[in-house]
Amino acid sequence: MRSAVRRSVRAVRRGRVRLTLVRLTLARWIQVPAIRARVRRQFLRRLHARRLVAGARRDLGLAGRQSLAATVLGWRARQPDRPSRE
Repeated sequence: MRSAVRRSVRAVRRGRVRLTLVRLTLARWIQVPAIRARVRRQFLRRLHARRLVAGARRDLGLAGRQSLAATVLGWRARQPDRPSRE
């Protein structure tokens, strides 16, 4: 991990990668197993949520950056046989 940090620092100096100090500290932090587990869990949770939303959007057949709520409303509007709740 240390070498990764050193490598990224070198890349920053070269100006190829813009890596913030925060990211370097994070890289150093992640070496602690408990913290690593927590970070990984959070990351996976976010990833799964994003995947679910992306899947739902695809199923509803919607435009790229439209909000999910907007698409659900649009999808509801396109279901003619369903009586809308008053």
